[in-house]
Amino acid sequence: MIEWRVTVDYPDTSVSMVVYAPTLREATDLVYQRLSDPGPARPLGLRVEGTPPLAPDLVDAAGVRAMLGGISQHRLARLQGEPGFPAPIRHYGGGRGIWARASIAEYVARAVDRSTVPAD
Repeated sequence: MIEWRVTVDYPDTSVSMVVYAPTLREATDLVYQRLSDPGPARPLGLRVEGTPPLAPDLVDAAGVRAMLGGISQHRLARLQGEPGFPAPIRHYGGGRGIWARASIAEYVARAVDRSTVPAD
């Protein structure tokens, strides 16, 4: 779970809260569920801050893309459908997830050995 710090701005005030959720989408859903009925005042803005703490042996999609030579998110999503590409420990859809760093390093080593480093 990630701790998300949220501020909801209204025309004359703001509300701050902390929610715990695995994704930004789920965090914003929780915020809207927890907001009391503001009446005619609708929120003007929503600020959400959270940094997922990753263990040193884990890597997110951005880290995987960097380990693979800076490939695009689209290319990473396509690679996930290929046999031999490591499955994520957690999958969030659209090529996003959390992988074991060692499995990605092993994949990169195999690709270098075959001289077929994935191109973007």
